[in-house]
Amino acid sequence: LRRMYAAFSTRRLSASPTPLVALDGLAAYLGDYPHLCTEQLLSQGFPALVYQQHPELGTLKGAKDTQGLMAELAARQNSEGGIGMWKAMPDGDPFASAYAALYLVEARERGVSVPEDLMQPLNRYLEAMAADPSDHDLYSLRMRAFAVYLLVRQGRTASNLLASVHEQLKRDQPKAWT
Repeated sequence: LRRMYAAFSTRRLSASPTPLVALDGLAAYLGDYPHLCTEQLLSQGFPALVYQQHPELGTLKGAKDTQGLMAELAARQNSEGGIGMWKAMPDGDPFASAYAALYLVEARERGVSVPEDLMQPLNRYLEAMAADPSDHDLYSLRMRAFAVYLLVRQGRTASNLLASVHEQLKRDQPKAWT
């Protein structure tokens, strides 16, 4: 065993023929995470989302419930549809917004009811993010590509947006983007 701080250590062995057994440990770790920014809340919510499709695995302790998480996302959403990292801010956080959209798309695909007054403004934010050529760094271009991906996952036609991101990647990040 590796050395661990006794106050924070938990030792438990789980075995399963599927990799889903790892979700229990992940959910327990994230359930005790102290900061609760949007990224961490979503990371808590993903294992529960997967587990609800597999009731034979039991339930997760400390997992974030889907409806509570959606209410928290709505509280962190600004008037432009973007999600803030800690609260609603005039400028939404691109990563938190895209990660929230990924969670909502995954939830919807699993039969969970996603409020339209949360998803529609978020999709408008994603469309604006995907179409904005103002930032040239690799991170911003990756966020634009992520936004396009999320729009396409929802059945939207985004070939022009994708072509625009691709051209800007080739122009502004010729070596790094591939």
